Amino acid sequence: MAAPPKYDRLEDNQPVVVQEQPQPGAVAHTPSSHTAVVMSQTTTFGPHPVESFCMNCGKAGVTVISSSPGSTASLLCVLMCVCGCALCCWVPCVIPHMRDAQHHCSNCNQVVGNFVAP
Repeated sequence: MAAPPKYDRLEDNQPVVVQEQPQPGAVAHTPSSHTAVVMSQTTTFGPHPVESFCMNCGKAGVTVISSSPGSTASLLCVLMCVCGCALCCWVPCVIPHMRDAQHHCSNCNQVVGNFVAP
């Protein structure tokens, strides 16, 4: 009959406990009474209202826009003032493509996205 295998022991005669590390890509399954649903938003926000899903209230709908002059419009305004066109410096601030837009949920008014004008 063969002798049983020898086990590693520490100096104080305590057995060594080896814990296996999880393999890369392995998924640990633990029983749970809760199910987590992860939703990702792939909406591209622009200068106009878009259909979007609100993570705050859970409703889908068309966003409400609040806009303000972008950094390019502000820079052009300052440049026009320096060049002597002070009477026309307001023009870049009202051009729609030079305005930043903040998209809000139409239900709860939470910010759901931003658009920064080029």
